[in-house]
Amino acid sequence: MTHEEKINEIVAALEGFPVKTIKALIRSARSDKGTRAAYELAAAWRVLDTFVTEDEAEAFLEELEAESRRAA
Repeated sequence: MTHEEKINEIVAALEGFPVKTIKALIRSARSDKGTRAAYELAAAWRVLDTFVTEDEAEAFLEELEAESRRAA
């Protein structure tokens, strides 16, 4: 199975989940290391992009960056 197929498999599994859950997965996957976390992160961003506007996605990214700075 290729990387793209693995990501698409996760995307399919995430469809129908609420935005709040997708955001939680992104937060979790960002802190994890490894291939599976990378696939989950890529898939979650793809799904989130279908649910929110570009401005909402950018605001969420800024929120994540602020959380990272506070944690450092």
